[in-house]
Amino acid sequence: MVGLRPLSAHTRFADRAGRWPRSLRAPWLSVDAYVGEVMSAALPPNTSPNRAVASLDIAGDAATAKVEDEFGTTRFTDYLSLLKIAGELKILSKLYHLH
Repeated sequence: MVGLRPLSAHTRFADRAGRWPRSLRAPWLSVDAYVGEVMSAALPPNTSPNRAVASLDIAGDAATAKVEDEFGTTRFTDYLSLLKIAGELKILSKLYHLH
């Protein structure tokens, strides 16, 4: 099962046993539930995200990208790890900062 974790305002690491601090424990959302949350956000009609690739670094089949996003009144900076698979770059991981 693929799951996505809601945004946390804290940055900490798990302890040696792999347990996250209680303040970071949040329920995992299924992909369908996450998409439902995003799609139900109260945005003005005809609102679409604005995105700009701030930087792209490619080395062979690996790449990293910094993407600046604005959706409604929300602004993010995304950091993506990508890998070329079957000739196409695929996102392997995403870190983000909510401004």
